[in-house]
Amino acid sequence: MLFTTASTLLLAGAALAAPSVPKTRDVDINAVIPPVVPVNTRGGNADLITRLLTSPTALDRSKLLDQPGDWVFDFKDVNAAGRSEAKGRGGLSIAATARTFPALVGNGASMTVAFLGPCGMNTAHVHPRATELNVVVQGRLVTNFVLENGAAPVANTLNTFQMAVFPQGAIHQEFNPDCADAVFCGIQRNAKRALSELFS
Repeated sequence: MLFTTASTLLLAGAALAAPSVPKTRDVDINAVIPPVVPVNTRGGNADLITRLLTSPTALDRSKLLDQPGDWVFDFKDVNAAGRSEAKGRGGLSIAATARTFPALVGNGASMTVAFLGPCGMNTAHVHPRATELNVVVQGRLVTNFVLENGAAPVANTLNTFQMAVFPQGAIHQEFNPDCADAVFCGIQRNAKRALSELFS
């Protein structure tokens, strides 16, 4: 009898703890999440960037970034002034840097999203200030780099959601080997991203 009562209580407790089937949402989710705001309307604002660079603390910088959208960057806005890091017949890249996205000042990071058309190439270049982590988010990418004289060249084919590393200062390039678009993200640990193209 004691065993039966204990078993019944244990099973009842397990049934109460089991996940339930979600009910239909009674509240419109859009009524409770933050509103969509104009994105990063102060990109390239020299006065703001100067004040951010001379602010002694992160709290002081956050008080300057007080406009809606100051903390949001849109990589789809290809027509925004100064956003295109490189543009050619094979595609384009959009860079979020301290200049184009002032919220990055003091945060030690930048990011580029590149859109390569079929058989498009991001030609040989160098980033003198930081290592780049390169993640393929659509399609495939052939990547290669040379670290320095005497080092063996490194070449890889990356599938979607695979990543390559390009060491700081290494000459590198990316190529889309397919007849469909490819997209990749290049992340660096420096908000003052620099790019030196070897052939223009």
